[in-house]
Amino acid sequence: MEKSLGNWDEDELLDSLFEILQGTNETGILLRVLRLQTSIFNKRAKIRAEKAEQSRGNQDMDIEAVRAEMTSMEAEMNKQEDVELGVKDSDMPVDSDSGSKGWTMWKGPWIPKPIGVV
Repeated sequence: MEKSLGNWDEDELLDSLFEILQGTNETGILLRVLRLQTSIFNKRAKIRAEKAEQSRGNQDMDIEAVRAEMTSMEAEMNKQEDVELGVKDSDMPVDSDSGSKGWTMWKGPWIPKPIGVV
């Protein structure tokens, strides 16, 4: 009988079993109903555990894919910053008359930059 339970809707079976529980006081029937309910609940728990295990496996693969994508995006951004900085550095006037290294007076238009941006 338990093998044929897969052919029935579990919610309808549980409703029917609950009605049987409410309508009888016979120990043998109550015991059989409780066994059937337990088998249905164990089956549901097993299915949920399998789904949870599959989702954990998918999350692990997704995390690795995201990390790889972030690494490639960061490398691409660094390349773009290097190109942009190279163009800006060549446009900047350099005071070649000052023989010293270090700070010099800026000559040219003032360019505002937010704090923390290099």
